[in-house]
Amino acid sequence: MEIKDYIKTSELKEIKRELLETLNSAVSDPERMKKFARFVLSTHTYSLFNKMIMHYQYPEVSQVMGKIAWEKTFQRTLKSDINPISILAPVFKSEKDDKGKPSKDKSKKILIGFRTVKVYDITQTEGPDIEIVTELGLKVDDPEELLQELVFITALDGYTVDLQAMGFKEGSRVSDKSIHINQALDMESKIVELINVLSKMHLQHYDKRKELSTEAMALEAKMVTTIISSVVGTAVNANVNIDLLEDKSITAIFKAADSVAKAMGVKLRNKEVA
Repeated sequence: MEIKDYIKTSELKEIKRELLETLNSAVSDPERMKKFARFVLSTHTYSLFNKMIMHYQYPEVSQVMGKIAWEKTFQRTLKSDINPISILAPVFKSEKDDKGKPSKDKSKKILIGFRTVKVYDITQTEGPDIEIVTELGLKVDDPEELLQELVFITALDGYTVDLQAMGFKEGSRVSDKSIHINQALDMESKIVELINVLSKMHLQHYDKRKELSTEAMALEAKMVTTIISSVVGTAVNANVNIDLLEDKSITAIFKAADSVAKAMGVKLRNKEVA
């Protein structure tokens, strides 16, 4: 079935549900979680929708390009008997100028629809070895520096972070514009707590659903925290009941994770030959 036809069947809810299930099952598998996080965070050039349909068609997706790009840029050819990955590319039309001719001003282009584009994952190609990105990481590797970097990021949103001893048992508390982290926590737990606070903050930017329960919002934040934590190498026990979430949750989780990662300066690194 063509992607355009698939969209018309209104089964995007099923795709989002499958992604939630994939994320939930990856939580207990560190390597799978890293792979899922890489998929969510490393394809900034693709829209959220295209990310979802790529993963739906080809769960192993990692590095994708069109046939010509693979051939000209990396001298790699497509393997035989493979199925292309279909994504949607926007189609624009230029507005006409005063003389009735197409305007050269790119900002005046009008979106008139979408067309199906075929792309291929690197595992569907063969040819000379090339360097590909296999991991995501941060500029800062030292835990102490990472914690201070997180404090700085929250400050950009107008928050202050208190790392002094607190008289409460929870990992953290947020009141007004103050974030209180329990000093009794170890370094890794402090980092996870701050990532969780960041996750909640960024979810609020994207999530305007008034009907979403407090419990569901907490679960979404936990999912975002798990994705980001897998990148920085911290462990999070985030097993959740995804039935408490809705299909819109995957959109909120993806966008918030992408936003938090950019705020933290997550970069592609650690190359290897493939």
